[in-house]
Parts: sequence; C-alpha cells; structure tokens
Amino acid sequence: MLNKILPIDIDSSDPFSNDKLGRRNDIEFLTKIIDRTHQPFTLSVNGAWGTGKTTFIKMWDNFLKEQGFTTISFNAWEHDFTDDPLVALIAELGNTVDSLATNASSHPSRTEAWDKVKTIGGALLRVTAPIALRSATQGAIELDDIKSFMSEVAKGKIASSIQSLAEDRLEAFTQEKNAMTIFRNSLSELVTTLSISDNPDLHPIIFFIDELDRCRPLYAVQLLERLKHLFSVPGLVFILAWDRNQLSHSVRAEYGSGMDADGYLRRFIDLEFNLPYPDPEVYSHILWELFGFDTLMSNRQDGSFDKKGILESYIAVQRLFNLSLRDQEQCFIKFDIILRSTQHNNKLAPYALGFLVGLLLARPDIYYNYCSGKLYAKDVLTEIEQCTGGKEFLESNTGFIINAYLSCWSSDDPEGRKLYKIHSDIADHNSGSPSIEKKFSNKLIRALGHVYTREEESLFQYIRDKIELTTKFQSR
Repeated sequence: MLNKILPIDIDSSDPFSNDKLGRRNDIEFLTKIIDRTHQPFTLSVNGAWGTGKTTFIKMWDNFLKEQGFTTISFNAWEHDFTDDPLVALIAELGNTVDSLATNASSHPSRTEAWDKVKTIGGALLRVTAPIALRSATQGAIELDDIKSFMSEVAKGKIASSIQSLAEDRLEAFTQEKNAMTIFRNSLSELVTTLSISDNPDLHPIIFFIDELDRCRPLYAVQLLERLKHLFSVPGLVFILAWDRNQLSHSVRAEYGSGMDADGYLRRFIDLEFNLPYPDPEVYSHILWELFGFDTLMSNRQDGSFDKKGILESYIAVQRLFNLSLRDQEQCFIKFDIILRSTQHNNKLAPYALGFLVGLLLARPDIYYNYCSGKLYAKDVLTEIEQCTGGKEFLESNTGFIINAYLSCWSSDDPEGRKLYKIHSDIADHNSGSPSIEKKFSNKLIRALGHVYTREEESLFQYIRDKIELTTKFQSR
C-alpha cells in the first residue's frame, strides 16, 4: 500500500525530540525576540512549500507553553469556509478562554472581558455584513436597484435620495468605527486575563496563524485586514506562517495584477524570519524515513545496498540541479510507487534508479531524449559537467557508476564496450599515461565490469517502464 506523508508528531513534553532539521536554535532565538514584547507585534515566518513551517510552528508552540506562555493556534485554511474570518478568530479566543476556565479564580474579570468581546464582535459582524456582501459580489448592482434609482430621478427626488444614502453610509461608518474601538479595548482587557502566569506582565500572549497562503484569496486578505484593524492590541503577538510569494498571488487576485503585493503584505508585519531550506542530504533521509522505505528494504536481499545506491545517486542529482522541495517530494512519491510495485527478489539497479528519477524531475528533456535514443551517454555527461559541481561528481565513485550505467544502457549499443576497451588500453599501458589518468580508467573499468552484463542490460527497459508507470499518477 502506498504511503502518504503524515505530519511529524510533536511531543508536548519534549518538543524537539523529532527536530530532524535542527530548528531548535532558531526557535530559541526567536523566543528571545518576542519575549517581554508587550506592544502590538506581528512576526511572519516565511518559507516555501515543504520547508516545514507547520512543524516549526508546532514545535515553537509547545516550547513556549513549557516556558510559561499562553499560546493560541489557528489554522486559517481549516476555517476559510466562513464568510468573515472574525467569526473564526473570536471562536478560537473562546476556546482558549474555555481551556483556562480552571484558573478562573486567578482572573475573576476574564469572563466579563470575554463577554464584552463576544458581544461587540457580534455587533461588528452585523454592521459589516452588508459591506462584506458587496465585496463578495464585487459591488454588483441588481436590475431592480437601477429601476428604482431611475424612478426617483424621474420624480425629481434624486437629491433627497442621495442625501438619505449619504446619511446612512455615514451613520454605518460611525457605528463601525465606534464598535472597532470598543472591541479593541475589550480585547485588550481580555488579553491581560489570559496569562497562565501569576505575573501577566511576564510574557505576551502568542497567537499562531498557519496555512494562510492556502486560503481563498478573499478570505486571506480579509483575515490580514481584521488582524490589523481589530487585533492590534498590547500584549498580543501574532506569528504568521506563510509563503509570501504564494500569498502575493492572493493579493493580486483581489486587487489586480498591478498591485504591489509584496509592499501590501509588509504593512501587516513588524519583522519577517525566512525559514532556511533544509540540507538536501538531511531532507532526503527524512523523506526516506517518512515514506517507510526501511521496512521495504528489510525484505530485500540487497536492501542495504539498494538504499545506499538510490540515496547517493538521487542526492547527487538534487545537488546538481537544485531540485525544489516540491520536486524532491515528487521524486520520493515515484520511488514509493516503484519500490512497492517491485517484487522483493527483483533487481533494482539502485544507482541508476535514483539518478534517472531525479533526472526526470530536474531535466525531463534530457531524460526522455536519452531514453528514446536521441541523446547518448556522452551527451548526458556533458550536460552534467556543465552544472555547478558537475565535474567533481563525475570524478566521484557515484559518478563513475552512473557513467557506467548510462554508457552500457545507451541506445548506441557498442558505446559501453568501446568505453571499456579505451580505458582498458589506458589502464594496461605501462608508460606514457599519467597515473591520474590510469586511476580514472581503473575506476571506470570496475564500474563498467559491475554493470555491463546481459542481466544488467535487460534492467534498463524494466527500470524505464517502472519510471514511466509513475508518470501516469498525479499528486498535489
């Protein structure tokens, strides 16, 4: 059965027990920045898809709780079915109030403050509902409205109609502005009662918001505006986990392609932390573990060798072509399909498998042209040599093995044998050839000798068919 990557478990009593990407130092550093921050403050944790933002936030959340902070966690994507994010934000506050109910004696004013926030929040929703409706319909005007308006014009009553409309709008604006002020004041009172510490001035309340970049564009923009206008109060720190580039698309979807989306988003934050990309080798081993491949390898006769070959060759491709995190996961999905559809006693040619799957994601043009015979091994190796670190790779043990496989499997069938003879002559020559060239030839001959048998040659079609099978599946 194929595996789906599940979220990493975070032990609340030991948040960093599964810290495979070494995020602890970053979390401890950021905690020092936000600690004792009692002015309104918003920090964004920016990272591309797959950098581990959600895991980072969960670890940080549990770490803060250990340090005596009161934290609130809000998954924006799970709530974007609501028309107004204010509803979900207030509800999340309510959950926190309920969870702290056992400490009510420490803050007798908590219930009163919470009642005020609910009441004023409900009033705000009623006042702004017509505005939200107009926004959702992009200001559409019904035909009946036009007919009514033209009738008023015909009767000479347009001036009084405009005056009445203006007065209604001004009154609604005044009501909303007053309600917003009262809401912020009430929220500020509530925040002072939410601390789990006996000293509420010790730590601010930390409000985590995750998955904002996955929300409907309108909802994402509305949520940011709500935070800015209603939740910017002393003692409340917001941590927004987002992919700013992705969220910029949501902003442009609402305000037009000419909008300075980056500048717009920066209005909502005081500081941004860019989550570092994980090391390719570390990340590959994490994916290997998450997909449960060690269990599969334990049933194979050469499981340890297969694991070594797949990972070494794949990691090499990743470094050569700088695969995105999304492409890296796609590679492991392909490995998953191939490994689980292969009998445990079938050979895998692991170095070739890891290399070719990585090459398919990195440079599909090279992969397909090689498989179809339009490119020979020497052409592929030339492309690799032009990559940063390509020459060093080709001179490595893994590079020699890939060279051997590509040469033996080349559609120009004699290519591998020609290569073998050329380097055999160099290795056997007693003089005239520099020792470094002989060493190179000896290494390549050993690799070719390992690969170039009729049995290994037949693997090419098998491996290629397996990889082709994976292209029929499409994941998110």
